[in-house]
Amino acid sequence: DSKKVSPKRRQAIYTHPTQLIQGTGVISHTIIDQINILEATRLAWEEAISQCLDSLPLDAKIGILIDGNTVPYGIEYPHQAVIKGDDHHLCIALASIYAKVSRDNLMKHYHLDFPEYQFDQHKGYGTPYHIQAIHQYGLSPIHRVTFSSQFISI
Repeated sequence: DSKKVSPKRRQAIYTHPTQLIQGTGVISHTIIDQINILEATRLAWEEAISQCLDSLPLDAKIGILIDGNTVPYGIEYPHQAVIKGDDHHLCIALASIYAKVSRDNLMKHYHLDFPEYQFDQHKGYGTPYHIQAIHQYGLSPIHRVTFSSQFISI
């Protein structure tokens, strides 16, 4: 679990040179609000898998491990969902760390545009300060309405 690793250690792992092939799926808040978080996660998986496949030789043997109990539909390669996969497979643990650092870095970037929300501190999670900021300033252009509606009336 990437949360079991300190932010400093996660950043060191993220920036360490490696020969691993990785892909990152990024789905905007507007798309998440339109299709829901599970479907958005599936789109992100498809994007990440596509990026990885583009980096592999055509004759590469491919197997896909996914953390959790859900897999995207339509995967034409051998695949397996692994509950608590980051405890069992190094590649899943590294993917979890890469994803968390990528998201944290994005939230630090958003902090520069919207410092009143302190995205650099809570990374968009529903902390008491984040909820207070939503009440005080309203929603920023990057907030997910479907997420924020549990804290304020929309």
